[in-house]
Amino acid sequence: MSALKSLLAWPVRRFNLTGGTAVVAGPFTWLVLFFLVPFVLVVKISFAELQLGIPPYTELASYADGVVHIALNLSHYAFL
Repeated sequence: MSALKSLLAWPVRRFNLTGGTAVVAGPFTWLVLFFLVPFVLVVKISFAELQLGIPPYTELASYADGVVHIALNLSHYAFL
């Protein structure tokens, strides 16, 4: 039990965590995920090419024959 207690106490000492930090960490994590996940999806779609089908965009990265192929379509940003 002592080893577990010291293992859990390490982040508190290392990062100087307090009770207020623990209270804010939950909502802050939720907001980061709530805004970050849709943002990542929109960025993924913006770099993909359009296609008919489901999903309506192509894959950004594919793995074939031991090689990762990354295909980014930057033409959507040509007029910016």
